[in-house]
Amino acid sequence: MNEIILEWITKAEEDWQVVCLLSGSDLQAYNTICFHAQQCAEKLLKALLINHQIVPEYTHNLVGLRQKLSAYYSEWDVTLDELELLSVASVEYRYPGEEASPEDVEICIDVCDRLRNQILAILQVEN
Repeated sequence: MNEIILEWITKAEEDWQVVCLLSGSDLQAYNTICFHAQQCAEKLLKALLINHQIVPEYTHNLVGLRQKLSAYYSEWDVTLDELELLSVASVEYRYPGEEASPEDVEICIDVCDRLRNQILAILQVEN
């Protein structure tokens, strides 16, 4: 595994640590938790693309990123619909007008966690 992939994984794991820290606290930082769950998933998908010598585009669209990997992996622990829901957290919850709910937090954490575990296993990284 090269340094660039490791850097993507390190940054993704930092986002995951924020998710875990905030979700285990008394803070109601729903928007921030969902955002960092999305960021973790995005960075891990990009690490996996780079592992296959594919330069990831500048996007927050998790569905598009995952579809680029469909030639390599047919089985995924998350559905495209779940990735679409998680993709919403990249922008919509960051600005006025949309708010993440406690239910959104549960979904975002669950989807991110399953995707994270799968990608780390593929990349043979202990989590």
